Amino acid sequence: GLQAMTEEDDVRRADALDRVLTRLALTSEKNSQQVIQKLLPAVISELSCSSAKVVLQKVIQILSTCNKVLAAQPEVKIPVEPLLQVCLEENASQVARSYALMYAEKGFLREDADFQANMLQKIFDSLEAFKAASTRSVMYRLALVSLGSGGGGDGEVRLGRGKANFLEFALHFVLYQGPYNTRAVVSPGLSPELMGSLRCQDEDYDNTVRRKVRMLKFLAREAEAELLLPVLLAASEDPNESVSSLGESLLRKRAAISNVKPLVDLEDKGLIDRLFGLFHGSIQAVSEASKKVEPASLGLRVRILGCFIRSLRAANGFPLSLKTIFESLYGAGSNARLKLAGMEYCIWTLQHADQDQLRLVGPLVLQGLVKSLTGQRPATLDQGAVRLRAFSYEGIAELSKRLPQAFSDNVEIIGVLMREVTTEVEQVKVSAMECLRLIASAYKSTGSDAKAKLEQMLNVTVSSPSVTLRLLSVAWASTVFKTQDLHGLFLVIQATGDAEESVSQEAEKLLKWERLQEEAGKGAVSTLKMHDYFVK
Repeated sequence: GLQAMTEEDDVRRADALDRVLTRLALTSEKNSQQVIQKLLPAVISELSCSSAKVVLQKVIQILSTCNKVLAAQPEVKIPVEPLLQVCLEENASQVARSYALMYAEKGFLREDADFQANMLQKIFDSLEAFKAASTRSVMYRLALVSLGSGGGGDGEVRLGRGKANFLEFALHFVLYQGPYNTRAVVSPGLSPELMGSLRCQDEDYDNTVRRKVRMLKFLAREAEAELLLPVLLAASEDPNESVSSLGESLLRKRAAISNVKPLVDLEDKGLIDRLFGLFHGSIQAVSEASKKVEPASLGLRVRILGCFIRSLRAANGFPLSLKTIFESLYGAGSNARLKLAGMEYCIWTLQHADQDQLRLVGPLVLQGLVKSLTGQRPATLDQGAVRLRAFSYEGIAELSKRLPQAFSDNVEIIGVLMREVTTEVEQVKVSAMECLRLIASAYKSTGSDAKAKLEQMLNVTVSSPSVTLRLLSVAWASTVFKTQDLHGLFLVIQATGDAEESVSQEAEKLLKWERLQEEAGKGAVSTLKMHDYFVK
């Protein structure tokens, strides 16, 4: 019985809608405004009362006729507020909401700037009712139009509980470059799907810039620094100068990170997670191409790394810390600035990651740094490349202090680095020599097999034509073997007779005869042992 009653009800509704359709077709142009004003909200509300196909078909026919009237008469207003009210009804169906919002957005753009500006608070207050991403993004676009028309300029408007979500939309809109660059289908930091949700119906270059500027000024008053920072970093890299200069200025005033007391908490988990996400785009594989988020632009990536080198949480962000280092240093799209910033972050991570994280990151980073030093080198190095090589040696030295076990049994690394050091330009050679001196400590407690290999290698390098290698051989002999150890003692004594004064003086300095006599007195080094070893 209930089903029969429902079907009867649907037929009655369809008949009533049919009569509306007839009246609409007979409406004269001068009455269009009045009819549209009453009709649109009432007809769309019918979609919440019935989901019957016959009702839906009649509503679509009426809306199709309304579209013709609206297209022919651009001056006819659409009832924005009553349509938004339809969406806010508790029993509103998803279909009714979608249609009501579609017409509300169209109508909003037909209103004057005062109306648009005055609606901002109402838009923000209504956001909680919209759970679906597609409907929420329409409301966000209305907020953008309102901000662009001066909404929120009086300082009276509040974002309310939907603040974090609106800030995420704001970040996407700042990244959006639709009207700037028609060649790029997807702006860096966005996906094709997000691009669609950010495109306003009246979009052009000027109103996109105006909306970005007004939105940034509004958010700078409204949002906490941790929510604001990613938005301002993106704004400061905007291709439009008025957006980027405002972004820079607001960064200094509201979210400076280089102050003695930074204005942003860079240990905030949510913030660091957002910055990693922005840097990489889609980290996990996505099933649909339209959802794949592109990585941030190179300039924005450099700015993000500038935050990471001040954050202990970013240094302890494995596996993303490792992915970030490798993307910056060896990624296909990287450039000199990003490589340098990546190297700074690499060294920061090696200095500040806790031991558990370092054990995971260290060996792979060491492999990468050694590989980058041994790769093909241009005939002349520019300043950036010089700094990058010096940083690589610094990174290796830092790792040898904090994770000696990553080196201790791998003698090949030493051979590779010693070959490299002889061909380095002077500005890099200082860092390379320092690195090789520091690494020696990592081999003090190495096993006998590795020590035997080291001894063989140092026996060759101590008489190498390269003064640099002879100097390093002396340093290594005294650090790894100690002078009371026959291998070390023999190498250092050999070096005291070196023709190069810097080498012989270094050897003399390291060969402490008094201490050697003490050792001999204790029986640690016997002249017999020395005789046997040296004569052999």
